[in-house]
Amino acid sequence: MRGKRGMYALLFLTLAVPAACSEYIPPNIGEITDDYYDVSGEPNLSAASVWGSEFDSGESSALSIRIINIGNISAFETDELPQDTDEFRDADIESKLESDITTAVNIRGVLENNQGAPVRIISGIQEIGYLREGEVSDPAEFEIETFNNSPSGNYELSLNLTYQYQKEVQVERYPDPEFNYWYVEKQQILPIYITVKPKVYFEVEGTRAQKVSDQEYMLYVRYRNTGSEMAENAVARIIVESPSIFENDIFKDDTAYLGTISPGDSIESKYLIEVEEEAPLKTYGIETEVEYQDSRGEKRTSSPMRAPFRMDEALYGEESEGIGTAGYLGLLIGTLGLAGYYVYRKKWKRNKIE
Repeated sequence: MRGKRGMYALLFLTLAVPAACSEYIPPNIGEITDDYYDVSGEPNLSAASVWGSEFDSGESSALSIRIINIGNISAFETDELPQDTDEFRDADIESKLESDITTAVNIRGVLENNQGAPVRIISGIQEIGYLREGEVSDPAEFEIETFNNSPSGNYELSLNLTYQYQKEVQVERYPDPEFNYWYVEKQQILPIYITVKPKVYFEVEGTRAQKVSDQEYMLYVRYRNTGSEMAENAVARIIVESPSIFENDIFKDDTAYLGTISPGDSIESKYLIEVEEEAPLKTYGIETEVEYQDSRGEKRTSSPMRAPFRMDEALYGEESEGIGTAGYLGLLIGTLGLAGYYVYRKKWKRNKIE
C-alpha cells in the first residue's frame, strides 16, 4: 500500500506540473459535463507600473509593468459521488488538479494607446508566461516615446492581456487514469497611467534688425515659452556654428539675459553682430538656444532654434524689416503730390475771388 501511494504521488506531480506550464497545455477535449467536482473561479490579473511612470516630453524610455494574479476559487462543490475505491482515487486526483482553475497560462500582453495620449508605443507583444494565484510576474518592458511639445498631465494607456486557463478537468479509470482538460481563453484590458512632466519649450517668435554701421547690425530676437513650466534665470545665446558671413565667426554680444519667463510669456533680446564687408544682401538663418533652470533647479538647454536675419541696405538706426527704400520713395512721391494739390487749390480759390 505504501509503495502504491508513492507511485500515485509521483504520477500526480508528473501530470500536474505540465498543466501549469506556459509552454504546454494538455490536449483540449472541449466542455466537460461529467466529473466529480464543480469548481467556480478563474484567474484575475491586475497590473502596476514599476520604477516610475513619469516621462519628459520627447523622451524615449521603457515603461516597466508587473502583472499580479489575484484570482480565487469562489466555490468548490461535489458534482458526482465516487462509487468504489478506484473512483475515490480518481476523485482525489481530480480535486487536486481543480485548483489550477486560477492559473493563467500563455499570458501575452500588448500596450495600446486608445485614449489619444501624446505617446507612440514602440514595443509589440510581450510574452509574460504563466502565473498561479497570488504570483507576481517579472517586469514586462514596453518601449514608448512621448511626443515633442506634449502637454503635461496624466494619461491612460491600455494593457491588453490574453491568456488561457483550465476551466474543467476530469480524471477517470484508475489505476491507469485518463486526464481530460477543458481550457478556455480570456482577455483582460487593464488601465496603465503615465504622467508627462511639465516642461519648458522655447520658440523664436520673430526677429528684426537695425544697421548701426557699415558692417554692424543690431539683431533683435523674441523668444516665447510655449511650454507648461516656468523657466528661471534664462540666458539666450547665439550658437557659434551660425553662417560664416559674420566677421571671424564672432558676435560682439552673443548672449542675452532673459530672466524668468512664465508659460505663454515672451521676451526680446538683442545681439550686436559684425558681418563681412562683401557679404551678400539676403536673409540668413542664425542658430540660437536658451539655457535655463527648471522647477527642480536643474540646468537645462533648449533645442537649437533658427532665427532669420535679414541683411539689407537699411538706413542707419532704421529697422531692416521696416518700409525700406521703396517705401521711403513712395512716401516722398506722396508728399510732393499732396504739396502740389495744396498749391493748386490755393491758386484756384484766388482766381475765383477775383
